[in-house]
Amino acid sequence: MAVLDFNHNLKQITVLIPDVKITIQEVYNKAKDEEDFTHIAMTTGTICTASGKENLGEGNFIGITMTMQNGWTLGFEERVVDTPVQVLDGNIVAVSGVVGEQFHFTPFTQILYQGSVSPTISVATVESGGGTANFRSMDF
Repeated sequence: MAVLDFNHNLKQITVLIPDVKITIQEVYNKAKDEEDFTHIAMTTGTICTASGKENLGEGNFIGITMTMQNGWTLGFEERVVDTPVQVLDGNIVAVSGVVGEQFHFTPFTQILYQGSVSPTISVATVESGGGTANFRSMDF
């Protein structure tokens, strides 16, 4: 589990060192916890909203899309050497719709993010030889 810092003055969510990966679902869950804990949504508005995960049947679900609200951004703590960092498993957008406005950039971090216009989540259970294996894939 990544540790996040919520800077309410700058409206920045920062993934702290040593983490170099975070999922959209993890950011969303922690943002909602932060809203509940600080009651920020009552004073300055919500941090983010999300949609998706509707069941398409046969173990397939719509992927998650998180929209940063009220000027909030996501970034990673400054590093001392060039470090690739990743935002995974869904889409993250800003209310403005301008590419890049959903992130804040810090020295020596390179955010690797691949969005999708129609992500899906596939879940399948395979039984063989008395055992059961669960598979999960994200299609982007």
